[in-house]
Amino acid sequence: MIRLRGWNENVFLQLETLKQKGISINLRSYVDSASVGFDILRQNKAACITGLKQLPADFYFIPIPAEYQLEIAMVACYPQRKRDSPLTQFLTHLIKNIIE
Repeated sequence: MIRLRGWNENVFLQLETLKQKGISINLRSYVDSASVGFDILRQNKAACITGLKQLPADFYFIPIPAEYQLEIAMVACYPQRKRDSPLTQFLTHLIKNIIE
C-alpha cells in the first residue's frame, strides 16, 4: 500500500469500500513514497489501486467495476469574497481534475 501523508492517513477508503462488499485485502507493508511503491510493484509485477492521474506511463490501467468505486465529494473552505478569484477557480478546477 502506498500511504500518502494527509489528514486521514490511517484510513484507506478504497479498502473499506471493498471490505463492505465482502472483499478482504491483507496488507503486509506500507511505503510512504509513491515512486518507491511503483518501483516495488514493477519488480514484482504486482498491481495497486491508485488514481489514473498518478499512474506511471509504463503501467496498465484496469478500471474498477462501478459497484466498487468510491463516491468522492469535494469540500473547499475559503472566504466567500474570494470564490470568484482566478486563483480559487484555478485551484478548484485542478482539484476536480485530480480526483476524477
